[in-house]
Amino acid sequence: LGVMVGSKVESLYRDIRALRIYEGATEVQQLIIGKGVLG
Repeated sequence: LGVMVGSKVESLYRDIRALRIYEGATEVQQLIIGKGVLG
């Protein structure tokens, strides 16, 4: 990545990556629920 470990940028990048993974999981859940509702 090219940033110093322990820097503010590094911690923000880690937080953003975690949120992106969480968003993806939410989208998958929505697809599964949609398939269940619509058949």
